[in-house]
Amino acid sequence: RLFISAEAEHLVNVIDPATDKVLKRIPVGPQPNEVAVTPDGRLLYVPSATTGMYEVVDVAQGKIITKIKTGGNPHNVVCSADGKNMYLSPLGDPHKIFIVETATHQVVGEIPLGGQARPIALRGDGRRLFIEYDPLIGFVMAEVPQGKILHTVRIELPPDLQNVPSRCHGIGVTPNGNEVWVCDVMHEFVAVFDVTVEPPKQITRIPTKGQP
Repeated sequence: RLFISAEAEHLVNVIDPATDKVLKRIPVGPQPNEVAVTPDGRLLYVPSATTGMYEVVDVAQGKIITKIKTGGNPHNVVCSADGKNMYLSPLGDPHKIFIVETATHQVVGEIPLGGQARPIALRGDGRRLFIEYDPLIGFVMAEVPQGKILHTVRIELPPDLQNVPSRCHGIGVTPNGNEVWVCDVMHEFVAVFDVTVEPPKQITRIPTKGQP
């Protein structure tokens, strides 16, 4: 099953990728953005941008079963590989990541940030969370689920870009967990970090000839 949020329609589309057929359209709150599903396909977490809530959807029933208040503008979410925790990343104030236990839908931890949260990425073993936030040009690495920030990592910039304003939006971890790739939007490149060492070490920059 493939789950695609439709922001303007306030829906999540459930698609069978074998046939490309839309099997179900689940009504959700206003302006859903990134969604995350538990590995068993049972629970879907959906940010509702204008309500300050993340909605928990029972996929089989096709309905919202509870809501989690974070405040701010709910936007991003990722699920741990074992399905035990969801990591909620709302924009704006409250400037933090919320760690939610999927068994109870309760907030069991928080990671305070120095600014507005942006996209997040979780290592496959569930022990490291990589978080972008404004105005940091780089990311922070947190130990999870404890929620302790271990390192603040700044992208190394060449002299000609050091006075050019930018922001980071887009982050991913390679399947083996060895590298983190970070989009530096206005500087028009993707920075690659070795995260087998601590603090993470920048190993290259990939120009994108446009805003990644």
